[in-house]
Amino acid sequence: MQPQLQRAQMLLSQGRAELAETELRQVLVSDPSDAFAHTLLAACLLDQKQYDEATEEAGQAIHLAPDEPFSHYMMGEVMYHRNRFDRAREAVDAAVALNPYDPDYFALIAAIELGRSRWKDALTAAEQGLSIEPDHVRCVNLRAMALTKLGRADDAALSMDVALQNAPEDAFSHANQGWTQLHQGRAKESLVHFREALRLEPNLEFARAGIVEAMKARNPIYRWLLAFFLWLSSFSPRVQMLLVLGVVFGQRVLASVAESVPALEPLLPLIIFGYLGVVWMTWCGPMLFNLILRFDSFGRLVLTEKERLQSSIVGVYLLVTLGWVVAAIVSAEPAMAIMGFPFALALIPLNGTFAASDSGGLFWIMVAVTAASTWFAIQACIPGPGAVDSFWNSIMISLYSTWASLLLIGSSGPKKI
Repeated sequence: MQPQLQRAQMLLSQGRAELAETELRQVLVSDPSDAFAHTLLAACLLDQKQYDEATEEAGQAIHLAPDEPFSHYMMGEVMYHRNRFDRAREAVDAAVALNPYDPDYFALIAAIELGRSRWKDALTAAEQGLSIEPDHVRCVNLRAMALTKLGRADDAALSMDVALQNAPEDAFSHANQGWTQLHQGRAKESLVHFREALRLEPNLEFARAGIVEAMKARNPIYRWLLAFFLWLSSFSPRVQMLLVLGVVFGQRVLASVAESVPALEPLLPLIIFGYLGVVWMTWCGPMLFNLILRFDSFGRLVLTEKERLQSSIVGVYLLVTLGWVVAAIVSAEPAMAIMGFPFALALIPLNGTFAASDSGGLFWIMVAVTAASTWFAIQACIPGPGAVDSFWNSIMISLYSTWASLLLIGSSGPKKI
């Protein structure tokens, strides 16, 4: 192997992808047909999140050496990080067909199946990798993640204990143990592992997201909400959607029964407002508690810039809502408090806007929905013949946006669980 290739491998293993890329490009100037150099260059570009270029380099490596399993594996990694799970699985299957004894390949299969919410397939793949190399760190972590999703958090925690004994300086293992403990309802203990993960790798998003959830879980209300999110995350996206739609139609059935049975009619407002409360907390709870974290000296440091911006906007909407409540109290007109209702509900499409912030056109659709809901909420506050219509328009836009968010973006709640 050329000295420059050896240096590039060493630099890449040290996380110095830019320097490794420089070495590899020099190798390819002298020998453009070096498939291994193209594969390593794809890894460097992937590390730098240059996905299009990484795809091109991995494809070139496969073209030059179609019988080299590592080239197919690297294409699988690139496709996995681009969330193109079907193509990723095709590529890694080609690698396994050429070399069925590399645990890295089975670890990638497990990661892909976790991404597709196929927990049992992920567990099988991780255990296949461990049958080749019992202490393979990535396979151990992925096995624990699959076990957690299958409702076997205790088994996952035991698996992670072994992993940390074998690799106590592995940041991802500490973060994974933290998430496992969150699933067990042990938020306080999880903070220890999240902090250690960030000490070892300060930019590890998996750990940062975990420590935010663990800190918010100190609040008993959010602890219940997080437990609900973690439970919901154990289902596939299709089942999640069916569960939420079941709640929607179940609420409508109960409302119809209450209307047809006079004795139950007094319960109708409780059913409707109870349903709205659950919807609101499900969609807006994470944002609300991010706002609370802004007042914590450590909490404000672990929030991202986007989360801080989101919590600031949430604060404005809640201040308007609270303003109407205060006005109702001061004026002794309880009905005035209702005017703040549309502003609180407008937080639902706002959450969808931030959830779709990386989705191009979908982001602008949610911006328009949020703007429309807010505009009608403001118009409802202006006395006139159209105020009542504006009031109901704002509320209906916000409520229908929950379905739009569910169908187009996915379920609400923490995205790293």
